[in-house]
Amino acid sequence: MLKEQIAKLAKENPALQDEILGLIQKKKASTPNFDTLHRSATREIVGLLRWVTWLGEISDLMDRLISLGEINRMGRIEGVPLVSYSLQVDAIRAVVNGSQDSDYQVRITTHPKSGHHCTCLDWKHNSQDVGPCKHVLMLAVETKKRIEEKMGELDLSVAEISAGVILV
Repeated sequence: MLKEQIAKLAKENPALQDEILGLIQKKKASTPNFDTLHRSATREIVGLLRWVTWLGEISDLMDRLISLGEINRMGRIEGVPLVSYSLQVDAIRAVVNGSQDSDYQVRITTHPKSGHHCTCLDWKHNSQDVGPCKHVLMLAVETKKRIEEKMGELDLSVAEISAGVILV
């Protein structure tokens, strides 16, 4: 019925015909079809799955790093102030306030090869023999905590995704 009215109006007033056709084309172009929505949703879900998987890999790396920590150092990470924090694709970086009123640059490399570095003297002298300094351990613990919080927000876990709870 509406189509017939539009056709009649366009026939009676040719000046409106182009405008009506333009509006119809614009409406068709702006209305996504199911395939477009499905492709878009699939890309979003795949991106989310990659992100969650990456967070799981970082979490596992933090577990391995924390397990290297000497028990005495692990006991001293409480209260170590974190000045800045940055989680990037290739590394986790932070500035940590040290006990000697110095700020230390701390980095845990995640890609392409994992490793860690701190500008404190303990890391320089003992990291190869004793393991990571308390600043690196604190950054690993902080990263693990942040990942768990983020996963909690998503109400997901890597295990659930691997088990196929979310299907693409």
